[in-house]
Amino acid sequence: MLKFVASQYAGLTILMPRAVALINDWPSDRALQEERLSALTLTVEGFGTFLRDLPVSDSLRFDLDRIQEDIAKFQGDGWTSQGTRLKTRLEDFQTHLLIELQSPLFLMVSKERREFYEQNEPPFGEEAAGRFAAASTDTMAAARCIALEEWTACVFHLMRVLEYGLRAFATELSIPMAATLELESWKKVLDQIDAEIRKLEALPRSAEKAELTHAYSEMASHFRYFKDAWRNHVMHARSTYDERQALEIYQNVRSFMGEIADRLAAAA
Repeated sequence: MLKFVASQYAGLTILMPRAVALINDWPSDRALQEERLSALTLTVEGFGTFLRDLPVSDSLRFDLDRIQEDIAKFQGDGWTSQGTRLKTRLEDFQTHLLIELQSPLFLMVSKERREFYEQNEPPFGEEAAGRFAAASTDTMAAARCIALEEWTACVFHLMRVLEYGLRAFATELSIPMAATLELESWKKVLDQIDAEIRKLEALPRSAEKAELTHAYSEMASHFRYFKDAWRNHVMHARSTYDERQALEIYQNVRSFMGEIADRLAAAA
């Protein structure tokens, strides 16, 4: 997907008339000509910077190269013919640019949600990213869905993220799993987890047992909550979600996956 900031296009719209204005009313004084030519060179070089990420054709980029070549050959004392040709090329370039940019559809990501799209850091944090590397595709997709305001899709990816957490939880309790979690029923896995917790509760009292029982029971309770509140509904197309709901679920899942990662790191 093409990505650029609006300032790149805005910069072109500012520089284009400036370049034409620099050619108009060309001065007769040699020193002023050199000054004007230097400003024109920098202005057109700016075209290339702003044009770099825009969806334009190779032919338009070639036209810009021709303009830069003309400027390099430009002689101030012969500006009448050369200036007219250069001005025409600049105006044609502007026209062709506007024509080419009429076809693509540009979508904007607000500054508040830009990080959800760019993801300079793992959306769920470094610990969760390292512990659940296989879930990264879905964590990143969930974050992008927030940036793009695809709320139900965001929740769908979040429920897939939770499956990696459930698998890790079951593995810690030595519960056998199918090759892929899609082949397992969440209810079946959670019932097995509950059975393991009951076995733990039957052991002699100890501080370690109390801590583990509390932690495991809390995690199992959270998974059942996610399953009943959202997972079953979104995975079977029973519900759609709005912005408030998706953001709430995102924060809940993000926090919970961080807790699971911390728990597994402590156990290791």
